[in-house]
Amino acid sequence: MIQSHLLYMIVIYGTATNRRLEPIYVLQNRAVKMLYKINPRTHTDDVYSQTGFLNFKKLGIFSTAVFGFSVVNGYWLSQTRYIINTEIHKYSTRQANRLHSQQIYSSKYGIQGVYNNICQIYNSLPDEVLDSQTPYHFKRKLKDWLKNG
Repeated sequence: MIQSHLLYMIVIYGTATNRRLEPIYVLQNRAVKMLYKINPRTHTDDVYSQTGFLNFKKLGIFSTAVFGFSVVNGYWLSQTRYIINTEIHKYSTRQANRLHSQQIYSSKYGIQGVYNNICQIYNSLPDEVLDSQTPYHFKRKLKDWLKNG
């Protein structure tokens, strides 16, 4: 019940500053500790490793990456077109399967914007996660990578 509320529109509001998101971090940590009857003074990293949950920041990365993967591979429709580097270069590059991010010169809102955030998160994923053929396999590999990393 709590996780569904956290995930609602996380791709959009997950780009907010840590100062704005801090109350959500605190509430999620408190809820997980109450749910599993863990001492409130226990370090949160230990709690998440024991329970298998992803913390709020990793939930944001997970949802954003799944959205990016689904749009790029045609599983979801979007008004925004994401360009893969192979569409720009006719020759092989190291970043061929990465999203092309637009250059933003001065606007902090552009840098923190949803489009740029999706590109940054998608491009930061390892190749073994990006090489997934289906959303199901992508989610499994991504969740394992987030839990271990």
